[in-house]
Formats: sequence, structure tokens, C-alpha cells
Amino acid sequence: MNLIAAIAAKEQSCLKKTKLKHSNSMAANRLAPHLRCYSVGDQDWVAATSEDEARRVLAEMNGDDPAEYADWDVELTSDKTLDMQWTDEDPPHAQCGCLRDWLKEATEPTYQMGTE
Repeated sequence: MNLIAAIAAKEQSCLKKTKLKHSNSMAANRLAPHLRCYSVGDQDWVAATSEDEARRVLAEMNGDDPAEYADWDVELTSDKTLDMQWTDEDPPHAQCGCLRDWLKEATEPTYQMGTE
């Protein structure tokens, strides 16, 4: 095989790998749930697909029966709150991120942040 043919074969191989990676990425995105950030109760934020799921995620994280959370208030988080920078409660109180960034990173329903 001459040099030009070898380069062409290598380019074809790279192109196939790139297409496969892109295809797998698109499939993963289609399978991932549409997560939104919910405020649950007065002080917790959860990535979930529904209000009921947000209650369940919080209940399971706390080791409680989800039925105990059935009447808890759940609301979609406002854009202002999604973009609010959180800071570490311990000195030097460094910024640790925002709910919007954590929501983008979430791949499944999960607890995101809370205050006491």
C-alpha cells in the first residue's frame, strides 16, 4: 500500500470512529430523562422529571417513606435561583457553583443542594 492509500485508509477509520461516537452521544441524549430543577419544601433542590419524582428523590435520600412527602410544596426553580452562585458555608466561603450547572451535569434524578 502506498503512502497516499495508507493516509486515506487512516482518515476513513477516523471518520467512522467520529460518526460512531456522535451517534452514541445522540442516542444517550435521547435516552436521558428531561430533568428540571425543583424546589422541595423550604430548603432543598432536586433534579427530577416531575414534582412527584422530586418528592421521591428527597424522601429516598433522607431514608424516609415517599408517602410522608406527599403534601410537601414542590415548585419549579426560577431562573434567578438557578443562576444564583452558592458559596461554601466554611471559610473562606468559596463559590461552589450554581443549580443550573449542576442540573446540566445530572444524568438521572438526583438531589442537588439544600440549606439548613
